[in-house]
Amino acid sequence: MSISSTEIIIVALVALIALGPQRLPEALRTAGKMYRQFKDVTGSVQREINNVVNETTGMVTDTAKLITEPMAEITKPAPSTANDAFRPDGDPVKASGNDISADNRPADEMPADEMPADELGDAELIADLPEAGDSPGTTS
Repeated sequence: MSISSTEIIIVALVALIALGPQRLPEALRTAGKMYRQFKDVTGSVQREINNVVNETTGMVTDTAKLITEPMAEITKPAPSTANDAFRPDGDPVKASGNDISADNRPADEMPADEMPADELGDAELIADLPEAGDSPGTTS
């Protein structure tokens, strides 16, 4: 809302006619003091509102951090192999040539000549097991 110069002149003339030249200066001083007090009160209310908003924003931000940081830890993808679980960077050892995650097939799907020595014994044991329909004590 803006007041034009013509409106100000009209208000001043009405005030001069209504109050007279002796009471007009005192009335303007009183109006100025009231306007200053009004601005002080509205300024302090505005500051209080800003303080409450800033505090609330800070609390919301802190609460969001308390929720999102643990959630980020929980929602991390699980390691794809046991090899990845023991390496902080998740990469297999490639420089040494000892990439143990190169072949992740189960032992029963590997040919015997490709099977590591410690799993070869288990494959032979599995092959020696009786079939489902065989009775115990008989060999096929």
